[in-house]
Order: sequence, then structure tokens, then C-alpha cells
Amino acid sequence: MKRKTVVSIFLLLVWLTVACSSGDGGGGGNGALPSLPQLLSPTRTILTTLTPTFRWTSNFATSYDFYLGQIPVPPKVSSPSAPQYTPASNLEPGRLYYWRVVGKNALGDSPSSVTSYFVTPEANPPGPALQIRDAVVTPNTQFFVTVKGWNLTGVMGIELTLEYNESELELVNIGGNYENTFQPMGPMSGSLLIGVVRPGSVTVTMSLIQDPVDIPNNEILRVTFRSKNGSYPAKITIENTSSIIAKVGNNLITIDFDKSDQGHFLIGS
Repeated sequence: MKRKTVVSIFLLLVWLTVACSSGDGGGGGNGALPSLPQLLSPTRTILTTLTPTFRWTSNFATSYDFYLGQIPVPPKVSSPSAPQYTPASNLEPGRLYYWRVVGKNALGDSPSSVTSYFVTPEANPPGPALQIRDAVVTPNTQFFVTVKGWNLTGVMGIELTLEYNESELELVNIGGNYENTFQPMGPMSGSLLIGVVRPGSVTVTMSLIQDPVDIPNNEILRVTFRSKNGSYPAKITIENTSSIIAKVGNNLITIDFDKSDQGHFLIGS
């Protein structure tokens, strides 16, 4: 009986030694799967660099799958061994990016982290352009959507159509019939303004009655919106039919300009 007890104790000690040694060095994660990764940065922000360093934490992980892209389900782009990643080349300027992480070790994979998002800084356009300024906005809050003009000369009038998703943003009716919802700014502040509101879009026409103006890099319009509840990215786009009239000599002409910019609004507390 005594011999049997000694053998049992010996086998128990062997088992404990093997179990403890399997977690040494982090390879086995102390006998546990990696914990759910917690994303640290960047999250729901507008960056000031095109080469951000992504950081996160996950207990027991020895490597990671890192996902990054401009779609809500981003592709895997790297498998770093440390809980951080810096892109080898610049991200695209003025774009909304999504990212997430999965922790890994010898026992398997963690659940995926939440998918977070951020916006890269805008680049100064090389030619005539309109841009919508990106912003971080708290939920259920009234805020300005700001439109800037770049590299525009001899401007007499601007017809701008903005499109948005009504489930994300609400155009605010200020003053009745939206008369104070739109504010011409900067070089266009003396213009006559007409706003036409339709479901999911608004067309603003600004016409100058004095001399033409140059708009090298100026705010030209503010439109009042309200965010909805929740945490989500929203966007406003410039519709392709938007136009700018400029005076060249004694002639009025329609000028070509870049309409590709999207305004990104990161809603959340």
C-alpha cells in the first residue's frame, strides 16, 4: 500500500512538471490560447502621418495576423511577432482605413479583435479641387460640414451637390426652409446662395454678383448636419454633376476640377 502511494505521488509530480514546462518561453502561452486582442492605437481618429504604428495587446500570443484595408472586412497584410506593426510604405492620403488583429500561439488562434478604423491626413491637391474636411464627431450632435476650395481662379459661381446616407447623417433645418443651414464662407461669403434639399443629397448654388474671386486654399461653405447615435464612420461625397463657373477675359467658362474627395466623419464617444 505504501509503495503504491509513493508511485502515485511520483507520477503526479511528473505530470505537474510537464504541464508547467509546456508554458515556458511563451510558445505555449502558459497552456492557454491567446486572449482577445485589445486595439490601442490608432482608433477612431484622424492621423497626422501616412505611416502610423499600430499597437495592441494580447496575453499568451507569440505572433499575430494583422489585417488592414479600405473595406470593412480588411485583408491580412502581415504576421508580426510583436504586438505592433508599421507599414513599409505610405498609406493613401484622405482615406478611411479599417484594421483588426488575431493573436496566435502553438495552441491556436484567439478570436478576432474588434475592427477599428481611422482616416489618413489629406494631401494638398496639385490642381483645382474641392475638398470636404474630415472630422471626429460625438453621437447625436449638430456639427458643420466644411468645404474648401483649392487652386481656383476667377470664380464667379459654384454649384455643389453633396450626397450622404440618411441612416448616418441628418441635414439640420435651421431657420425654417433650411435658410440658415448653409453658410457661404471666405471668398464666397458675398454670394447669393440657393439650397435644394432632396432625400440623401443637397445642392448648393453660390453666385457672385461682384468681381470674380480666386480661391487658393480657402473655406467656401459650411453645411449643418447632425450625427445619429452609435459609433460608426459616415461619409459625404461630391456628386459628379457639381460645377464651377469662372471668368476668363470676358467669357464665362466651366472649369475642370477634382471632385473625388470624400468627407469622412468618425462618429463615437
